[in-house]
Amino acid sequence: MEIKARINEDVSFIEDFLLKSSETLFLYSEKYRSLLSMVLESSKSVYFTASENGKVIGYLPSFITINGKFGNVLNSLPFFGSNGGIVCFDNRLD
Repeated sequence: MEIKARINEDVSFIEDFLLKSSETLFLYSEKYRSLLSMVLESSKSVYFTASENGKVIGYLPSFITINGKFGNVLNSLPFFGSNGGIVCFDNRLD
């Protein structure tokens, strides 16, 4: 398994990934990430992806704020009520 941090990269593949399950929320979508990127101008969008055999099988949407004085903050979907966390599908579902 390969884990990769994608910082401010194109993650358009996420939308197709989300369509594999009826249990995912809008909060995990690229549209919501774009909205958060506009609101959180000082933060960078980071997607951690897990891949097997070159195929993404899971990801963690998050934002990181770099702060030398107080320390950096990494938060998955950074607002109260946003259900952040890992989205993962068994790669054998296809």
